[in-house]
Amino acid sequence: MELVKDYLPAVIEFTAKTVEVPDNLGAFETPEDVQKFMSENFVAMSEQVETDRLIDDFEKEHIRDEYIKELEDRLPEYQERYLERAKETEQAKDAEKMAKESVNASLNKVETLAREVKKGTTEINLDAAVTYKVPHNGSYFFYTYIDGQLKLAKVKKIPDHELGDLFNSSERNKTYFDGIKKAKKAK
Repeated sequence: MELVKDYLPAVIEFTAKTVEVPDNLGAFETPEDVQKFMSENFVAMSEQVETDRLIDDFEKEHIRDEYIKELEDRLPEYQERYLERAKETEQAKDAEKMAKESVNASLNKVETLAREVKKGTTEINLDAAVTYKVPHNGSYFFYTYIDGQLKLAKVKKIPDHELGDLFNSSERNKTYFDGIKKAKKAK
């Protein structure tokens, strides 16, 4: 869901979390640097991915403004119309039904918007040219180059029917991640 047309926060934070691999593989100057790093250290493929990211305060305010407008402007009007139609039930069954549906639709919209703010995340489509699928330990780890860094964006279990693929059985990825773990323990 795009909250504010053509808007992205200054810093993108993904909801993907795991202890198996780092959530950030470092800062890079260009997408070409990322591609070189990925090809030197991993067996990975570029892939278009849709994942969740945290929404920022600006986006939360935008949603709140929208549901406040709905609560203050539209819902009272729909409720009033519903009450009027309910009194005229014998003559206006169809009109009552439409007004009630408007009230329910408005309440559903308010609930949906409020849940979106409470959830605090939204989906983002990642550019396939700088997003990489790295198989490791029975999962796909999707890294993307964003905000000048290569960040973990999504974690997905490898389907059983894909586990035997040559791409998914790469020792190269295991070697890289094991090296990071050893370096952290040595510090």
